[in-house]
Amino acid sequence: MIIPKIIVSVPFTGMKYHPRGDFITEFRMDFLKDELIPDYIKKIDSVKGNIITIRDREEGGKYKGSTEDKITWMEKTENSILDIEMKHIDKIPERLISQGRTILSYHRFNGMMSRKEIGDMVNSSEGSIVKIAMNVKDINFATRIADEFRGNAIFVDISGNVVNRLILSFISGVLYTYYREKTGPGQIDYRTAIKLISSIKSVERNRINYDCGTNIMKLFDHKGGGI
Repeated sequence: MIIPKIIVSVPFTGMKYHPRGDFITEFRMDFLKDELIPDYIKKIDSVKGNIITIRDREEGGKYKGSTEDKITWMEKTENSILDIEMKHIDKIPERLISQGRTILSYHRFNGMMSRKEIGDMVNSSEGSIVKIAMNVKDINFATRIADEFRGNAIFVDISGNVVNRLILSFISGVLYTYYREKTGPGQIDYRTAIKLISSIKSVERNRINYDCGTNIMKLFDHKGGGI
């Protein structure tokens, strides 16, 4: 079983208190006024391993500025993981791609992508991790695709179905959560996610003690009933 890494998405509005712990923080810079973004990016980039996202309005964010400005601000970073929309791949400097710290995101709010669409996107990612957020209507198909592209793509359900989101996180290895305010549909509070993952880890460590016994297994060894 893959225990997913928790990512806490923070709707960033300034250097106030933010959660700390065994997780990665995604700073959603699109919640700021455009003129404030460059200076705050410098401060956030001083700590290694944070995710910086300036999500375009068309893909579920709040940023309405120019793509050129966004890429310029991100290009000046040294330590952060950068989440950039897939549609901007031709504008992303090769230096950022070659450093292996870019996530290329794509959002489809009105349905699912085909296997061919996903494969083409992963193949054109130039080695970056692809994050595909889609409205999952068939969880069986989604889990098969997530397993096929495991290690190269992160799959997130944005239908609002929390169960689907959790299922995909255990295949992709990443669980997006929120702090104070949701930044995407279906997210769960980061504290709930921490408790959930901690409980699962405990079960995994002690799973030999969770054998419910032969008698119980026999009792429920039937095809079910109903009325």
